[in-house]
Amino acid sequence: MKKTIALTALVLATSLQANTSVVKGRLGSLEISNVSSTKQVTPTPTPAPSPSTTFNDRMTQFGGVITVAKDVVALGEAIYALVEKGRPKVTTEYAPISILPRDPSNTITDPALKYAVDPFDMEGFSFPVEKMITAKIKSPVGKPAVEFKYKVIYSYGGSYNGVGKYLTGINIIPASVKVGHGWTLNSSMKLTGMMNHGTRANPVVGAMITVKYTMTSMTQAFERNDTIYISGDGSMKAMISK
Repeated sequence: MKKTIALTALVLATSLQANTSVVKGRLGSLEISNVSSTKQVTPTPTPAPSPSTTFNDRMTQFGGVITVAKDVVALGEAIYALVEKGRPKVTTEYAPISILPRDPSNTITDPALKYAVDPFDMEGFSFPVEKMITAKIKSPVGKPAVEFKYKVIYSYGGSYNGVGKYLTGINIIPASVKVGHGWTLNSSMKLTGMMNHGTRANPVVGAMITVKYTMTSMTQAFERNDTIYISGDGSMKAMISK
């Protein structure tokens, strides 16, 4: 009788831990349950595939649309700070300027991206070109006030569907600034013009970059603008005031 009670207690304890189908009966004065246990398995969810990079995702690397011409579009930032209060400013946080073909068939609804061709559809850009420029700025009375050295960096010659010579990665990186006693320098750059030196069927683009200097002292203030011209064939001309 004790063995029967022990067996029954074990069976009842087991039934509390399982999803059961129960067949009931009686053994003398004791009720017994015949338990068949079925284990539930929670299926492991299949991870969703990572979404492919979208046009908008890729465009964040190239900045927004600065300006649109008839056949080309400029991407990047409207203005780049180079020097603030006499100290070079890190410009790597900005998207460099790119001059790329316009794509009127682009179906993107975002007005800022509507006319931009996907830069990753282009090919044949050169390795980055780097050129150092030194700008020496004199005060209105002819005394040396600033010596500003900076690097001009760009890649050229990229084509779209095998046609054209375009520009990307245009940037100016300050190298050193020497400011005369009593003067404060602020400097910035921006794209001020685009050209096509080729034909409409086979464009060779050009970018005109203006470097602006603002000089102030306790008694004087003046501005100066230098122009840097870069062509899709790789040539560059710096028009620096003396």
